[in-house]
Amino acid sequence: EPWQDQFQALRLGDNRATTSGAKAGHQRSGSGLPSMAGGGAIDFVVTLGGDGTVLWVSSLFPKGVPPVLSFAMGTLGFLTSFPFSSHELHLRKMIQGNQFLSLRTRMRCKLYSYRNTTKENNDNSSSSTNANGSGSSSSNGASGKVGRLSTSSHEELVGTYVVLNEVSVNRGPSSNLVDIDLFCDGIPVTKVQADGVLVSTPTGSTAYSLAAGGSVVHPAVSAMLLTPICPHSLSFRPLLFPDAVTLQLQIPHISQANRGSQRGSCLVSFDGKHKYEMGPGDCVTIQMSPHPLPSVVHRTDTEDWFQSLKDGLHWNRPNEEMRKPKEQDALLAKSFSKKASSHL
Repeated sequence: EPWQDQFQALRLGDNRATTSGAKAGHQRSGSGLPSMAGGGAIDFVVTLGGDGTVLWVSSLFPKGVPPVLSFAMGTLGFLTSFPFSSHELHLRKMIQGNQFLSLRTRMRCKLYSYRNTTKENNDNSSSSTNANGSGSSSSNGASGKVGRLSTSSHEELVGTYVVLNEVSVNRGPSSNLVDIDLFCDGIPVTKVQADGVLVSTPTGSTAYSLAAGGSVVHPAVSAMLLTPICPHSLSFRPLLFPDAVTLQLQIPHISQANRGSQRGSCLVSFDGKHKYEMGPGDCVTIQMSPHPLPSVVHRTDTEDWFQSLKDGLHWNRPNEEMRKPKEQDALLAKSFSKKASSHL
């Protein structure tokens, strides 16, 4: 049968995988698989594009994610290791269940907004009892009831977001440094004075975090990477946190007089989307999501990752062009060796 008919006839249903050698089978497990609007289970997802397409697919599944088979059709792809020229072969292998999976860890972020509410309490009235036993109330003054204003503070959940790359808290359009308090499991760690701060997954370590000076982390390492963006202190270096902790980034509380200043606000974004302005007291909590993204592996997890570093970043690749000059470089050098113009 043609591969198109096999694609329609066979369905992949096993979403169980490990990073150390699990295969994608076509035996239905009956649980843990996302469902479509019509009620059918999603067996696997095929993406045609670059890393941005994979990020978009990840945002569609906040919980369980089906296996993702990514074909490279973008400009730069760390997550798309399959060439589209051989898509028929890889789709056939995927249907037969002869593909390995790599679990890409994701983070679950919750954004909280700090609110002050003011209400009036009318508790100054007093009551008296008449001789016949009937009750009457009299105010504590001739001008009527006197109320007192009370202020209460609370945090309101704005939204929950699952990210595959990073969460960014930065200064936005302002030219000033921002102050961000960092907590780890409720323990104060430090106050960040920088253009912003990033919390990335190992998958996101080759994205915004790498451009900000962060370390490159293997995707099999279950950790969260904290990277400051242009920090005020040169000793503030990137940090790796274990996957069991909960990080919290909070905008410090400031006086009401400075509440409208640009220094007391930041912009937060999740995988470059869902941008919100954070004010004083607002915070975002970050912890590892229990639902990773299972990405189909072309060769092996490590081999695909190092190949993407070499192809995408030219990581530690010797520059052969510098060692062996080309013919056009020789012609260019010869043209410069000509006699200079007399008017110079």
